[in-house]
Amino acid sequence: MKRADLMRRMHKAGLRLDDAATAASIAMNCLRHARDDLMERVRGAGLSYRQIATVFDLDVALVHRVLTAGKQKSTGNAPTVKPSKTSEG
Repeated sequence: MKRADLMRRMHKAGLRLDDAATAASIAMNCLRHARDDLMERVRGAGLSYRQIATVFDLDVALVHRVLTAGKQKSTGNAPTVKPSKTSEG
């Protein structure tokens, strides 16, 4: 489908382009969330990152990034060290 055909169909359906873009963004976020959830379940079943990447046709680095997001250990905030006031002269 060409761009002009798509725009004509959206206009005929009464959609403005910004509404269609918002709807597309919401749909993509929902699909991405469902995909990520499924990858987590499959990983829990014992598949490796490489096998998951093959099944979902993704890069292994992306699979690793998705599955480890939010699970990284944090050391907390480091104390702030203020520079000492020295007088030169």
